[in-house]
Formats: sequence, structure tokens, C-alpha cells
Amino acid sequence: MKKIRQNNYVIIAAAFFAALVIDIVSKEWISARMGLHQSFSVLGEFFRLTYLKNSGIAFGIFQGFSSLLLFVSLIVVVTLIFAFRGITRQKPVVLAAYGLILGGAIGNILDRIRFNSVRDFLDFGINAKTRWPVFNAADSFIFIGILLIILFYKEYKDKPQKGVTYGD
Repeated sequence: MKKIRQNNYVIIAAAFFAALVIDIVSKEWISARMGLHQSFSVLGEFFRLTYLKNSGIAFGIFQGFSSLLLFVSLIVVVTLIFAFRGITRQKPVVLAAYGLILGGAIGNILDRIRFNSVRDFLDFGINAKTRWPVFNAADSFIFIGILLIILFYKEYKDKPQKGVTYGD
């Protein structure tokens, strides 16, 4: 059991550090090369780099509540860390998903501490008027991690377990 738990932590830590480093490096790279509100086309109107600061959360909601959002984010991270302590057997992809979520959350927390906002720059859309809200690598890692957990939870839930009976 101890070996399983150590392997779990290695997978979580690897995904965590990869997500955190990619997030920090990408934000630093963008902020060093672009002015605030500057936009640069990478693939026409489909993909642009647009440097913004967001004091809210996804889709720009809760603007101006940065201190509260920082507090809530810290509570979520602490909760996730305590949840990891109970992990004994999980698919490696689910363990990596936990690391991605944690790395993304810490990346955005570090921005909130430094700038009282998060730095966003990934800008997708069809044309100038039809755009997805601008986001960052941390947001992507959180989304991908949650999606992987949902997908693999459903797979695990739908699979009959050996030696388990249901009902009387």
C-alpha cells in the first residue's frame, strides 16, 4: 500500500510541476513581450494572443472580488491536498488530472497574489465579434483535469466491481 501511495504522489507531483511551470513561463513570456490589451493574430481570427488582466474568474464574472477569490482558491487547494491523502488506487490519468488541477489553481493563485488579478492571453474565436473569453494555461489545465476526472469517473462507475454485490 505504501508503494502505491508513493507512486500516486509521483504522478500527481509530475503533472503539478509541469502545469505550474508551463503556466508561469507562458504568462511571463506574454507579459514581457506584449502590452496590456495588445492582441496578435497567430491563426487569423481563430487564434490570437491577447494580453489581459482579469480580477474575476471564468468569463470575467466576479470582477472586483479578487481578495475573496484568492481566499476561496486557497480553500479549494487545501481541500484538494487533503483529498489526495486518501488516494490509494487510481488510474494514472486520474492522478495526473489531480496534478493538473492543482498546478493550474496554484498558477492562478500566484498571479492573484502578485497582481490582484490573473494574466490571460489565449484568445479563440470565429471573427472579431464572436470570441470565447480570453483565458490562460492554468485555466486550460484546470478544465482538462476536471474533464479527465469526469470521463474516467464515469468509466469506473459504469464498470462492475469484482466481489461487490448490490441490493438484497
